[in-house]
Amino acid sequence: MKRFLYARDGSVSVYLIVIIVPIFLFHAVLIDFIRVKLVERETEAAHQAAIRSVLSRFDRELQNYGLFGIAGSEEENRQLFQSVLDYNLTTSEDDSVFRYLDTRSEPDDIRLRPLFTLANHVVFRQQMLEDMKYKAPIEFTVELLDRFKKSGIAGQLQQSAKFYEHANEIEQKIRPWNDALEEAWETAQSYIALANRFYSKYNATLGELKELADRIGLNTADSVRQSIREVESSIERAEETLESLRSSAQSLSGTLAELQKNAEANAGAIQSLFESLRATNESISETNRQISEYVQTKYELEQLLKDILAYTALLLGSQSSFENDFAELDLLNEELQQKIEKARVLNEELRQEKEKLKNSLDNDAFQSYEVLDRIPVYSLEYFSVYKTDSGKILAKFSWLRSKWQATTLFIGEDYSEISGQLEQMRQQISSFESEQGAKERERHERMEQLETSDKEQKEKLGNALKELNSVIGNCGLWGEQDPFTSLYRKLEGESEENPGLYAKYYQYNSDLPAEPDEVYTPDQPGQTVKQVVSFSERISGLLTGIRDEIYMNEYALTRFNYRTAKLETGKNGVPPATHETSKPLDHPLADQEAEYILYGMNSCSGNYSAAYGEMFLFFLAIRTIEGLLEPKNAVLNIGSPLLVFMAAAAQGAFEAVRDMQKLVKGEAVPLLKKLKAVTVHYKDLLRLFMLLHSNDRKVMSRMQALIELNTGVDLTQRTTYMQTTASATVRVWFMPAAMRLMDGLGLLNCGNKDNRCQITKTAVMSY
Repeated sequence: MKRFLYARDGSVSVYLIVIIVPIFLFHAVLIDFIRVKLVERETEAAHQAAIRSVLSRFDRELQNYGLFGIAGSEEENRQLFQSVLDYNLTTSEDDSVFRYLDTRSEPDDIRLRPLFTLANHVVFRQQMLEDMKYKAPIEFTVELLDRFKKSGIAGQLQQSAKFYEHANEIEQKIRPWNDALEEAWETAQSYIALANRFYSKYNATLGELKELADRIGLNTADSVRQSIREVESSIERAEETLESLRSSAQSLSGTLAELQKNAEANAGAIQSLFESLRATNESISETNRQISEYVQTKYELEQLLKDILAYTALLLGSQSSFENDFAELDLLNEELQQKIEKARVLNEELRQEKEKLKNSLDNDAFQSYEVLDRIPVYSLEYFSVYKTDSGKILAKFSWLRSKWQATTLFIGEDYSEISGQLEQMRQQISSFESEQGAKERERHERMEQLETSDKEQKEKLGNALKELNSVIGNCGLWGEQDPFTSLYRKLEGESEENPGLYAKYYQYNSDLPAEPDEVYTPDQPGQTVKQVVSFSERISGLLTGIRDEIYMNEYALTRFNYRTAKLETGKNGVPPATHETSKPLDHPLADQEAEYILYGMNSCSGNYSAAYGEMFLFFLAIRTIEGLLEPKNAVLNIGSPLLVFMAAAAQGAFEAVRDMQKLVKGEAVPLLKKLKAVTVHYKDLLRLFMLLHSNDRKVMSRMQALIELNTGVDLTQRTTYMQTTASATVRVWFMPAAMRLMDGLGLLNCGNKDNRCQITKTAVMSY
């Protein structure tokens, strides 16, 4: 038994087995791990290629409209997906001897799930915008709006005592309003300075804490003190050992001296003692070295303890000061909010006085509002943003306070999060100071202008412009029989029980029934001027954020036809619509699709009447105002303002009819008689009306209905968003259990199917 325990036979073999077997197992697992990862990447790439191939089977009819939806049956798409997936997976030939990747798809696990179709308005709108943003002539619409905005009728206005009274009252309210805003901005500057000071303070403190925390690591004061005590004990033991070694060395030296008296007789003993003395001296040197190391270690531990104590003091101090600093910043922010609110109240008083002045001028339809537009009244949004942006600084500081108080070790994610929030606070301070500062500088400049031009502005009240942005018209019919009745039945349906294509797509996107469109008619000429004002207000709101609206409207005017599409001339005298891939001039609903999209009436005459009615009303309003600017002396001598207005309206109606006759022939009509170069076409007015009657849900539903009418393609069956799931398997060569273990640990996405590693991928793709 004793021999067996101490025998060395076979030790080398056992050693090699102990070393080599783990290495072999490691490489075996590594090889399978790499193979599975390669298959996972290959499956992902093949999956993406397969879904792209399915999306490539788009409907060619819809492509002519700039739309893309998957054509073909579900089974055909599935087969295409399967074939492309298999083609892109690595499989060895049948006669291959070595198969490094034997990837095999799993047809039963393939899932193709359509998510959205072209019937969905969000998808439909997105594809329209993608189609038109490269070709839509946005500048045409912007230029058209600019024409209406800049073209106005300037008339010399009489300034009444009442107007001056209101103007003086407004001036008296402007000064306290400006003083309140000035006080608020001064407080805001103090608030910004304080916030910047706190940012600098805690940013520097955070850097110090981070530096100390990096040196401290996970050590605590107690653990360091314990380590110091252990080192001190080690030093004491080493010093005792050193003392013992020195005594031994001294004793050996004495004995060696005695023996050297008879060196020849004691040569052997001398040699032995000499070796012992040398070993003892080496031990003394080693012990001295250990003591030095212990002393150095003790010094480092003491420094670490100082760092811990410094970190603790800095942390507690900063946490304590954070509360005081937050209270100070909160108090200043509250003061700022109160001053902003005070300025807002004065702003509303100024606004009310401005509205009072406007109401006093209602009886004079030709007085300009230029002076009123120059009155520096801010919107409610201005004060809301003012309060919100300043409050964001306090909110970020409050978050920092909470996070700071809850953090004990400023390293890792906690440090990064606090550092990032500090940077966000700095950016918010800078943004608030920059943006609000720009507004304040603008206010200062504006107030200086008001101070210097107040008298001049009062003298030029009669020179303000009156915007005339409106749309009016008459009805045009083609005989008594409507040749498009059957088409309109398909579009609008015959009854609620038998809805048409428009209702189909509208209800597909909404649970509520569509409300009838608002159409302006010239039934009450006496309300013309009020309607012009209403249109002006609406058009002024179109000058911002209308890009998507313009794209959609240009899509309707490009892909579909309208009354004068065939009469327009482009290059070589050919209508531009001839070159459109959607062939709008060949559509069954000839010369009226855009009108239908805009108004949605259930007949040709109804849509033409709505369009012509608005166009007529538009020109009637402009021509009436032109007549009022140059009234006839014979009428003026009668002394009846109403008679003057009616005479101008009668003359304006006659001129508007002539304008309509030119317009429906495709000719350009001058917007103003004095500005012959500023003209509009039929299509220009449709652009304007589409912006005024903006209703995306109705417009898109009608477009979808027309597309199905023209192509016969049901858009609810044309998928644009597709979610697919596919699986592939690969055989594990060495240790399937290890792969399953890695799958359980989240290192691999490796399911088990027939003793093969199964990899499943899901993807979503769209046009």
